[in-house]
Amino acid sequence: MRKWGYMLLLIIALICLKRTNNNMFAVRVVANSDSYLDQKIKERVKDEVLNFIQIQEDTDFEVFVFNIENNLEILENNLAKFKKTIKIEFKNHIINYKEYTNKEVKTYEGLTLLVEIETGMGTNFFSIIYPYFDETNDVIFKSYIYEFIKENFNA
Repeated sequence: MRKWGYMLLLIIALICLKRTNNNMFAVRVVANSDSYLDQKIKERVKDEVLNFIQIQEDTDFEVFVFNIENNLEILENNLAKFKKTIKIEFKNHIINYKEYTNKEVKTYEGLTLLVEIETGMGTNFFSIIYPYFDETNDVIFKSYIYEFIKENFNA
């Protein structure tokens, strides 16, 4: 009986893994430090990055990614006015959230437009951009297993 339970859990886990959406990406803007001035610069850089993303936006994920990849030079030119060293990367990243106990919990792994200002040691802005454009800092956690059961068994 126990074997069947483990097999059922394995099947559900595989189904949930198969159903995850890889067509998503995030934006992360990291300040030089937590000083008042550096945080203000981060906010201005963030606004510039979000404006850039809105211009590149497309309902087709591949086109959206293509637009961003092929127009990063425009973003670099737009950010040059801040007269800071700003590193821009558009690739897969793992972003971890550290709890007070220094235990790391993986919260996001995927395509990320990462913008680091100078040393990139300050507080950051993070948002999932695609499949929806969201300018909030709110994070919604969902259980794939719960959503799967709810969707497929009308629970």
